[in-house]
Amino acid sequence: HHGDEPESKWFTERAIITTVDQYFTAFAGAPLSWSSTAGHAVAGAALASYTVFDEIHLLNPKNGLQLLFAVLKLRNRWNLPTTVMTATLPDSVIDFLENKCGLVKIEASERDINERDNWREVSLTLHKEKLDVENLAEFVFRKYKDYRKIIVFINTVERAISLYERLKERDSLKDRILLIHSRFSKDHRKRIENEIHSKFGKNSEFEGILITTQVAEAGLNISAPLVITELAPMDSLIQRAGRCARFRENLGKVKGKVIVVKPKVENGNWYAPYFDYIRLRKDR
Repeated sequence: HHGDEPESKWFTERAIITTVDQYFTAFAGAPLSWSSTAGHAVAGAALASYTVFDEIHLLNPKNGLQLLFAVLKLRNRWNLPTTVMTATLPDSVIDFLENKCGLVKIEASERDINERDNWREVSLTLHKEKLDVENLAEFVFRKYKDYRKIIVFINTVERAISLYERLKERDSLKDRILLIHSRFSKDHRKRIENEIHSKFGKNSEFEGILITTQVAEAGLNISAPLVITELAPMDSLIQRAGRCARFRENLGKVKGKVIVVKPKVENGNWYAPYFDYIRLRKDR
């Protein structure tokens, strides 16, 4: 249930998959997708439900996490069952939610991880040189000759489009390069996502390059043997690395590689759009 597909009837079904904005407003009795007269019914349904918040690292730290904290604190006060899930959350935030909201931390053990991912081996390297878009395009093209399937994560839409246009100029890549970012229209984005799933999903033999932004960090079940990503906060890097060698195709080891590059930007800061996350330190 979300803004484009409001399928639920007042959150009364046995299971509802929804977005966090729908849940927060329903919890407050001011639901987005129903009339205000239904606010009390929707709020009651949200309160009475067992609620699972998944991928909470995607919430904005300036407002999303604060709203989540308020909801968790109230649900704990009222003894309502709640689960919070994430693969990349700082220990300080985990400890805070544990102490303030009555949550109990459950972590995957080494045995759990080995049972799930012992067939997967991904290496991580940092490219030493700063790369502008033109040099990055050349770097990606060289790597494509060896890997034949690459996912490239770019931090800003403008640089992603620029990289796409430069790679499209190469004759060998004209029909083998895809682009997705947050500015596509709804219908266009849906078509692109379907194409990406068919070409970068499981059992696909497609050879080509996907250029994307944060929109593919989570939610798209895609994979490539090589992932190239611009430098970003650690939680984003971990999510991006999760798109590398993601599918098990045989009984042997599946190997992949993640290369982190630091963008060279003439006008602006390389760490855009993560101004709120990055703290620069100048060593003497």
